[in-house]
Amino acid sequence: MPYPAWQAGQRITADLLLGGLTFNAEQGSDLSVTNSTTLVDSNLVIPAEAGARYEYTLQAIYSTNTTGKIQFQWGVPSGSMMVRSGHGLGNGQTGGATTGTLVYSGRGDFNTVFNVGGTTGSPPGDASFIEVGEIVTGSTAGNAVLRFAQAATNATDPAILRALSRLRWRRIG
Repeated sequence: MPYPAWQAGQRITADLLLGGLTFNAEQGSDLSVTNSTTLVDSNLVIPAEAGARYEYTLQAIYSTNTTGKIQFQWGVPSGSMMVRSGHGLGNGQTGGATTGTLVYSGRGDFNTVFNVGGTTGSPPGDASFIEVGEIVTGSTAGNAVLRFAQAATNATDPAILRALSRLRWRRIG
């Protein structure tokens, strides 16, 4: 149900209250990809209804060094459209997550791969990738799922999507 339009004197129903809820998904445990640029599904999923519009905010906490880096992309139901923008550490980063000098900022759709930088150190520190966007589904329901992998194949520097990464969404149409 889309986000409700409230009217003075309107009768409040369970459907109206449910339509205004924000939902959350959380990455329950660390998920790691090593020596592969093949995207894998995370636990950050929006169960999308057919013919619906959603807005979302993603906070991906990740760990990777500057050689392997990390990439993010979405899998969406057939016939869906998406617009998204994301911000994180830039490629070529030379410091830690709090002392970095390069910033990544990108905009695209579900086919756009966002390649985000890592941190130096052994082991590398955690960093954040923040993304906001909208998904509009076509006539097919299904899951919109965040996928990730190494941006460059590396056998010794895994790309790790950390537990407590979270996705918040609500239906707006």
